[in-house]
Amino acid sequence: ALVAGCLFLALAVSVAIYHFDRLGLGPFNWPAVLYMVPLTIMLLAGGLPGVTVMNAVVATAYVATLALEARYAVVAPLRTPAHLVQIYGNLLFFLIFASFAGSLRTRNMWLVERLRQRWERLRETFDTTVTALSAAVETTDPSTLRHLDRVRTYAVKIAERLELPPRQVDLVRYGAVLHDVGKIAVPHNLLTKPGPLTPDEMAAVQRHVELGAVILERIGAFGEVIPLVRYHEERWDGRTEGPYAGVYGLKGEDIPLGARIIAVADAYDAMVSDRPYRKAPGPLYAARELAREAGAQFDPQVVAVFLQLLEEERVASAPAQAA
Repeated sequence: ALVAGCLFLALAVSVAIYHFDRLGLGPFNWPAVLYMVPLTIMLLAGGLPGVTVMNAVVATAYVATLALEARYAVVAPLRTPAHLVQIYGNLLFFLIFASFAGSLRTRNMWLVERLRQRWERLRETFDTTVTALSAAVETTDPSTLRHLDRVRTYAVKIAERLELPPRQVDLVRYGAVLHDVGKIAVPHNLLTKPGPLTPDEMAAVQRHVELGAVILERIGAFGEVIPLVRYHEERWDGRTEGPYAGVYGLKGEDIPLGARIIAVADAYDAMVSDRPYRKAPGPLYAARELAREAGAQFDPQVVAVFLQLLEEERVASAPAQAA
């Protein structure tokens, strides 16, 4: 479609040149400058190969138009020295433009492609590092990896429903996978203890948010993910005392949005999953708890979006369950 459009533009310019010269509307051959439009389009789209082909098309169309003018004696462009100088000047300009601009454009396209390939390799390395850290977390508790996968799924769905930019969605994805990485440094017996934790033990477990941030700080590529890991257990109301208290006392929108999203996804999965010291209360209980804690422990907007997603999934799965 792009090539066809450029061919049509070249033809349209040729028609304009013919009628312009025939009617004597201005200086000879002035509309020839409009050939630069299809040339520029093909330059941007195809680099040197594209603009070279279009230059050949333009030159052919240009000369054919001048031949038609001479054939029908409207003007005699090919017999007038001044006109010939202008014609050759135009053709030379088109050639120079195609050669130099095409070469520069192709070089830029090559550099962009190299940059894209390097970015892809960097992203693969980043993903490999994330996977390795997740595997390290799994060694402390085999159920953790499944928990991380589910939290990632929930968090990404919330971020996408909130229409966050793709880069922010990626940060939420990585933050969700890494939010418990600090548990690598928490004693295994505390993570798998079958009974309730004492206040001191709970404090030791809560340290995993700071430990996780410290671990990621040693890896420079995780700079934007660190706040999501460090603050994912902060409360919307800023409370730092009592059960389910925050760690740093951040409040409301001072807590990074990604951390608020992960907090909701993490809490929901914790309530629908069995733990060593209790059976899972279930999805209905979890949804009610999220609604009850909206505006207290959790960002009310994030909770509302997540509950809507859960309802949509429930309705979508209802026919299959009925069948």
